[in-house]
Amino acid sequence: MSLRESLASRDEIEDYSSGGCHILAIALHRRYGWPLLAVESTEERYWEDPEDDDNYLPSILHVYAIDPDGFAWDIRGARPDTDALQDAADFFGENPADWSTDLIAREEWIQHLVGYWSEEGEEPIDRPLETYSDDDIQRADEVISRALAPILDTGAKPEDAEEVEEAPSPS
Repeated sequence: MSLRESLASRDEIEDYSSGGCHILAIALHRRYGWPLLAVESTEERYWEDPEDDDNYLPSILHVYAIDPDGFAWDIRGARPDTDALQDAADFFGENPADWSTDLIAREEWIQHLVGYWSEEGEEPIDRPLETYSDDDIQRADEVISRALAPILDTGAKPEDAEEVEEAPSPS
């Protein structure tokens, strides 16, 4: 249960908690400069290099944005960031025993998890997060204005997003 519940509709909750959570989190990042918090499973890997077990992409279960007061925000509202793992487990009905979190300070740092692409000469890799556009972020920002901004403390300061020219190569 969120400490501060959003004003989002059921459809918006469905959209931004079933594959689009990173889009809303990135919109919050662009608007306020907040880092992202990915809840991931390395035990249940999304992709693994058949020739190198250390080269893999984790499964991403959910993505939040973390405000300066330590609250994890998603379409449902805000809760302490220390409760993010349990919140995701409760919401998705999963066991978080092998889950961890990854704090992502910049939008370009999440790009290796987005879309379907590869380095030149390599086989493309389907990545755990769906591709998004600036239009997708704009739509999410409109939802933020209506469903989340009214419950935000006004201490957050907008910060322009940095342009991402090209997604970094996976490590």
